[in-house]
Amino acid sequence: MFLSGYQPDIDDGVLYATFNHPKGHKDLPPTYFQIDGMDPLRDEGLIYERVLNGEFGVKTKLNVYPGLPHGHWVFFPFLKSREKFRKEQVDGMGWLLGKEPDFTKVVLKAIAAVV
Repeated sequence: MFLSGYQPDIDDGVLYATFNHPKGHKDLPPTYFQIDGMDPLRDEGLIYERVLNGEFGVKTKLNVYPGLPHGHWVFFPFLKSREKFRKEQVDGMGWLLGKEPDFTKVVLKAIAAVV
């Protein structure tokens, strides 16, 4: 189910192993990672960040959220960690774009729906 969502190239010899791609990772643009500590894909994300930065010199920025599951900011929007995640997400996008975010225009806290 998950692989079909990625629509991988089945002719690619490494069969979806992004961090071992035969074309390499040289000259890739800066990359921002947000990784949840309990995410099933946590290790792949950490390895990929290390490969990009450590082996290929790609500039990376990494934020890790220990003990939190995949999608915690959506599934548990009222946790304090969601605010930190959102702030770091906007800051990370600013880092990628070489811009300083204007946090006066960013909603960091979840707002309860009125029924």
